[in-house]
Amino acid sequence: MADITIGSLRLEIAGAAGHEHRMRDIAVQAAAIFAARLDERCRHTDGVPRSVRVGTVTTAALHLNLNHISDNEAAMRIAQAWLGAKALHWED
Repeated sequence: MADITIGSLRLEIAGAAGHEHRMRDIAVQAAAIFAARLDERCRHTDGVPRSVRVGTVTTAALHLNLNHISDNEAAMRIAQAWLGAKALHWED
């Protein structure tokens, strides 16, 4: 896996009363999923990593009912939103 550094991670969380203890684990897992998927996308067909630059990634608000989903599901949805964001800039 390529070295990926996340310089700053900002999540705005509202309405998570009673789930505060889960937020750090969800954020860490979302970042790990994002990095792994980004690594997959950054590989040429020969498996060699290519250079990629990721600018600011901003997504629309996600509405996650933490009463009904696991930490893994919440992290996956956050990572997918980041990956789908138009802020990804590829450099060859």
